[in-house]
Amino acid sequence: MTLTTAGLPATSRCTRCGQPIAWGLTLPARRRMPIDPQRRPDDDHTANILVSGDPHGSILCRVESRAEPIRDGERRYMPHWATCPATNFYDVDGTWRPRK
Repeated sequence: MTLTTAGLPATSRCTRCGQPIAWGLTLPARRRMPIDPQRRPDDDHTANILVSGDPHGSILCRVESRAEPIRDGERRYMPHWATCPATNFYDVDGTWRPRK
C-alpha cells in the first residue's frame, strides 16, 4: 500500500515547512492527522503511527501501544509534527522547546 494510491492527495504540502505530507484519519475519532509519506521499517519504533487502509480508500491511523501492537496489514509512519523543522513543541514536562 502506498499513501498516494489509497485516496490521499499526492501533492499536499505542509504550510509551515513546505515538505510533502499525506493525511490520515485517526482511529477511533476519525480526525485528520498529517503524516510523512515515507514508510518506515517495521522495526523502527520511533515511528509509532500505524497506518492501514479501508475499503473506501481512506488511510486510517492509530498510535501503537503495548496493549495494541502492530497488526497484520499495518505499516509504520511518522506523524509530520514530529519531523517538521518549522514546528516548536512542548516537552513532556510542559517546557517549551523551540526547534533549532
